Amino acid sequence: DKMRSSIDINTIPRAPRYIYTVDYIFPTPFQSAAAFVKRNDETGFHIQEFYEICVISRGEGYHVIEDTVVRAKKGDVFIVPPGRRHAIRGGRTLDVHYIHIAPTFFDQYLDRMTELPAFLSLFEVEPLMRVSGNAYRHLYLYDAPLKEVTDLIESLEGVWQYDHTSKLIVEGYMIVLLTIFCREYEKLQTIVGKNANNDKFFMDSISYVIKNFKKHLHYCNHHLASLPIR
Repeated sequence: DKMRSSIDINTIPRAPRYIYTVDYIFPTPFQSAAAFVKRNDETGFHIQEFYEICVISRGEGYHVIEDTVVRAKKGDVFIVPPGRRHAIRGGRTLDVHYIHIAPTFFDQYLDRMTELPAFLSLFEVEPLMRVSGNAYRHLYLYDAPLKEVTDLIESLEGVWQYDHTSKLIVEGYMIVLLTIFCREYEKLQTIVGKNANNDKFFMDSISYVIKNFKKHLHYCNHHLASLPIR
């Protein structure tokens, strides 16, 4: 839910405290993904040049995305595209499992990823609908899939890609993680008994995003724009 009064975003410094570049987070040519865990986490506004996935694994607080404040609790997953200003707030009561994915990863695997039924809606439509304050179906992980995801992230923590072998291992884990996210998000979309591509709300969301946010679309732009709008 969009929170209008529970937290005053004016108490957070408006300028991004950090701008994380691809070269800083992925220092070698082999590095295209990373995972780590932060306990009792709280961050100021920051921007990154890559996708960041925030999995709330303990506690309750808020995720501030641009000027939108969203309640964050255990099981919530936030997909943050490149260039999006955001912050985690909550008085250091949140544990967050993070995933960073470089543009080169999607350059290599995008065509395969878009074969997953919920990939486009999860990675392009949902983040922009959150920013607009019109988020409808956000990704939430219940106990079993949450443990599945956090175990995988913890197994990747501190693993760096320094050659072709380690690169394939880490990227393999990332593909599994993204598949789990899409699998769980697809379940949310099929609750009403419709496939994502036939869901009127999903199609209306695509139309809304293309009309209002086209310049902000990232790696899925050519796929998203080619979908039929009705």
